Amino acid sequence: MTYSDFWDGDCEMAKHYREKYEIERERRNTELWMQAMYFYEALLDASPMFRDLSKRTKPFPYRDSPVPITKRAIKRKEELTKRQMLENGREAMRAMMIEFNKRFEKKGGKVDGD
Repeated sequence: MTYSDFWDGDCEMAKHYREKYEIERERRNTELWMQAMYFYEALLDASPMFRDLSKRTKPFPYRDSPVPITKRAIKRKEELTKRQMLENGREAMRAMMIEFNKRFEKKGGKVDGD
């Protein structure tokens, strides 16, 4: 806020500038918190490599996508998770079907189409 805006401008501008400043501080605080969370998670994922007596010496895989924080991102992540679960279920059923058909053919049955 400039000097002339403060003294010669609308008196409500100071209030709005203060509110804007508080919102920016909260946003920056959240960004730093998220950065610390990612850093903490990365350290935890890598920690098995630094333990001499641990049986597990390989690090855990780091997350493949950022943490969703907006409603749209959360919804997109949920849809992706559901789609992945459906695909995994479909693949499991396909593998079971193939195995069942192989056993059926070994017993002398005949399989039509696939």
